[in-house]
Amino acid sequence: MEAREIEAGTQILIGAPARPMPSAQAAAIAAVLAKVPGVVEAHLPQVYAPGAIDEPAQVLVVVLRPGADADATLDAINCDLARLLTEDSRLDIFPVAGDSGMLRDVRAVGCQILGGKRDARPWWKFWGG
Repeated sequence: MEAREIEAGTQILIGAPARPMPSAQAAAIAAVLAKVPGVVEAHLPQVYAPGAIDEPAQVLVVVLRPGADADATLDAINCDLARLLTEDSRLDIFPVAGDSGMLRDVRAVGCQILGGKRDARPWWKFWGG
């Protein structure tokens, strides 16, 4: 896992993965993240960002608790995930703010693995009780 910054203004396309990682691996990642105090929510969408992520890839999007030390939290995540991932696998981590427009788009694709508010009712049943 390496740190990469995406320049402001870069177009980022977010969707459900065409070939998602095995559910057992996603569950193991969620279990690790649940033990990191600064993480409140996590998702595993597929992301494509021309010039930054040239091949669509499944990434880990994490929402950090307001006031959390971002560097320390990301270091803890990297350390813990290193034990789960094989040497030839890669999982980029995107920390986002809870009020980010990107987070709204990430939530919309339905790849949440940890935290956040989820409603089990289908969208068409939100109105009328």
